[in-house]
Amino acid sequence: MSSNQPPFPHPVTISGRLYWRRRTVRCWLATVAGDGEPPPEPDDENLLNSTAVRAMCGGVSDMSLWRWRRRNVAAAGDTA
Repeated sequence: MSSNQPPFPHPVTISGRLYWRRRTVRCWLATVAGDGEPPPEPDDENLLNSTAVRAMCGGVSDMSLWRWRRRNVAAAGDTA
């Protein structure tokens, strides 16, 4: 994935654990692929843990998720 990709979706923190809404991950993947916004699905509001997000992203590593999240933090720090 290139450095020009859109920011990775921000997780929801519940009891110190990170979760992502399925819709935000689906939209992010479609944007990275250069597609339009995907149509709504009934399970869009479901929360996914990092294992499920990694599987949706093609089986990437925990380190990939960490890097994508850090890229967001670095970009936010650059504009502040």
